[in-house]
Amino acid sequence: MAKNIFRNFKKNMISNNISFGAKFLSSSTIQKYDRAKNIFVDKGVSLVQFEPQNRSDKLAIKIANNKWGRYFIGQSIYLCADMLSKKEASKEVNKILMLTEQTDNFKKLDATKILALAQTQQNKNLPMELKWLQVDPKFQYLNDGRTIKHVGKAIVDTLKNIYDELILDSSPNSKRFYIKQGFELVDDINARFLWKKVTICRVV
Repeated sequence: MAKNIFRNFKKNMISNNISFGAKFLSSSTIQKYDRAKNIFVDKGVSLVQFEPQNRSDKLAIKIANNKWGRYFIGQSIYLCADMLSKKEASKEVNKILMLTEQTDNFKKLDATKILALAQTQQNKNLPMELKWLQVDPKFQYLNDGRTIKHVGKAIVDTLKNIYDELILDSSPNSKRFYIKQGFELVDDINARFLWKKVTICRVV
C-alpha cells in the first residue's frame, strides 16, 4: 500500500509539473581568463529561474549576495525572492533569474558559482521590465581587472531572445553598458532605457 501511495504521489508530481529546483531557461556564453594561455576563452554558463518552493534556491541567493557585499540591488532581489517564497509577491509578475557556471543539478545551486542575479517584472500593458541586475562586483563591466567578462551581457542577450521589448531604469554607471547592448535612452531624467527587437522584412 505504501508503495502505491508513493507511486501515485510521484505520478501526480510529474503530471502537475511540480518543480523543486531552479528552472533551466537557457545556455549562454561568457569569457573567462585562462592563466595558462594568458587569454580570455569562451565558457558555457546557464541562466536559471528561481523556484520559490525551493529553500536551496533562496539560500544560494542569500549566500551569493552576502559574499558580494550586500549591495542595495542584490538585497532588493533577495527581498523579492523571500516575498515570493512566502507568497507575498506574485510569481506571475516577478521572476528571479540567476546566471551560474553550473551546467546541471539545478535542484541544488552552488552559491559560489553564481555570477549574477536579476529580477524581471511584467506590469500590465508595459514591456517586460528588467527591474534589477546585480553582477558579482569582481566581474562588473567597469572593473578592468575582472577575470570573467560578459556576465551582464549574457543575461541581457537571453532576455532579448525571449521578449520583443525590454525596459529598465539604469544607474549612472551602467548607461554606457546598456547603450552598447542596443538600448535607447527614452527618459533622460529617470535614466529609462527601451530595447525593441528589430524585425527584418525580406522581399521575395
